[in-house]
Order: sequence, then C-alpha cells, then structure tokens
Amino acid sequence: GVKFEDEAVNFADWPAKKATMPNGQMPVWIDEEGNQLSQSISILNALAREHGYVPKGLLGNWANAWVSDTIADFGAKGHFSNIMKAEVPEENLKKWVEDTTAFLGTIEKHLAKWQWKYLAGENLTASDFHLYGYLAGSGLVLNTHHKKHPAAAAALAATFGTPATPHLNAWAEVMHNELKAHMENRPQYNF
Repeated sequence: GVKFEDEAVNFADWPAKKATMPNGQMPVWIDEEGNQLSQSISILNALAREHGYVPKGLLGNWANAWVSDTIADFGAKGHFSNIMKAEVPEENLKKWVEDTTAFLGTIEKHLAKWQWKYLAGENLTASDFHLYGYLAGSGLVLNTHHKKHPAAAAALAATFGTPATPHLNAWAEVMHNELKAHMENRPQYNF
C-alpha cells in the first residue's frame, strides 16, 4: 500500500534520458529528498528494509542473500538476449532449457531443505520479491512473452511448473496470491 510514481522510459527516449541517470542505468529510485539511487537489487533491499520485509536471524539473512547470489549466477549466463527472439537457434534454446532447469532445481532444493513458506523463512523478504520479479520478467511465472517469443514459450513447459519442482510451484502460488492485486493493476508497458 505504499504510494509511488512509476515512470517508464521507452527505447526511443532512452538515449536522451541516459545521461541524466546515475551510472547511465535504470531503474532509478528518487527518494523524498530528490536523491537518484540506482541498482535494482540495492533499491529492492533498501525498500524491503524500510517497509519491514526483512529476514529473521542469521539463517534468514544468509538465505536472503543466497537467493540474490543464485539469481546473479544464472543471469550471468546471458540467456535472455539469446532466447527472447522470434527465431532462436536450437542450440541456444537447448542450453537455456538446461541451465534454467538447473537454476530452478537449485531453488527447489533450497525450498525442500528448509521447508519454509518463503525463501528466507516464514515471512516475506526482499529475496521473494527478487526471485518472483526475475521469474515474472522472464515469463516463467506469468507466462508472458509467449506471443512475442514462441521459441521461448515452447521451452517454458519443460522448465517451470513441472512435477519436478513441487516446492517451487507452491512458493510461486503463494507469491502469486500475495501479489495478485498488484500484478492485475500495475501499469502495462509496451517498449
């Protein structure tokens, strides 16, 4: 229920806007004092702490950071630019499915081991928002990108929501229910 202004910048306007952004990057959070703060995960963690979405104890703090590290490791593989095209070489798609399956399997093992409702314990934390946002952005949770990226859509069935990831599926359902009102009412951008 925190009020904020969401300003999207389309690709055509980005070159002119880039010079005004810290480090020439987005997203940028402009705080109440007008400070422009960059780096999405730094922003996420600061806002999570500000609004009470913090892990409890040493184990919760570790798990919260572990999720971000695990996402960064997977993101460093650079698959999204290769698979979010209408035409995707078979070898790129195969490698994406292989790496995505391993990534989701890592999260599945984490959830199965700890048996928590959320990724870092029994309360919602930045790590939950981070992973859900990452999966939603890639189309894995919300099944977006299907119309624009048929090759990626075809591979999704092999990687997410399968019987091989019951704990991850349950977590995604909890997150979807937690964020349902926001997800249904958020602005839709067509870049």
